[in-house]
Amino acid sequence: MTRSVPLASVAVAAVLFLAATLLVMHAIQPELNPASHYVSEYAHGQLGWLVMVGYVVAGTGVLALAWRARSALSGRWALASTACLAIVGPGLIATGLTRIDVAQADGLVISTASGQAHVLAGYIAILGMMPGAFILAGAFRRDPRLAGAAVAARLFGWALLAAFVALVVFQRIELLGIGQRVFLVTWLSWLIFVGLQLRLVERAFATLDVAQTAKAR
Repeated sequence: MTRSVPLASVAVAAVLFLAATLLVMHAIQPELNPASHYVSEYAHGQLGWLVMVGYVVAGTGVLALAWRARSALSGRWALASTACLAIVGPGLIATGLTRIDVAQADGLVISTASGQAHVLAGYIAILGMMPGAFILAGAFRRDPRLAGAAVAARLFGWALLAAFVALVVFQRIELLGIGQRVFLVTWLSWLIFVGLQLRLVERAFATLDVAQTAKAR
């Protein structure tokens, strides 16, 4: 029954929805300088609720992707891959359900429970992403159906690591917005890549189900 539901396709659509939402917010709130502001700050401005919805939708999609990985892959690497994706999903959902603290008119940032939870949610998502990329590459390499994508999956792992380092560096030189956007584009691309690879397995399942149904008749 779970194989008949296109969970990987749903996940890809959900992540693309978040990407499109964040892209549109640059036009809706042009007053926020992308070089010096986090994308989460859009949640405080015009149509900011779209950003919050986008993260919740993407997080839900990643949970669907984790479920698909659990049913499509096999072995200990597959189990670890599922666990990492299952960490990323709630992290993104919690990011959407909370709002980052922003500077007041006088430049002072007042710390709130929501803001602290927002930062923690981001760290949780990263905690699943960083090892998850390499673990999924290992799972792909051990699966004959996905072995051809293993090299690209590993490259995504190194790209995520490099983007995270860039994030830290850009924060130190007060270009935090650029660093975050580089990291954001990288992990969004990684999730879409994983979703598309698992979608191939999904389609194989669907073909098998059709063949078995026809044979039964």
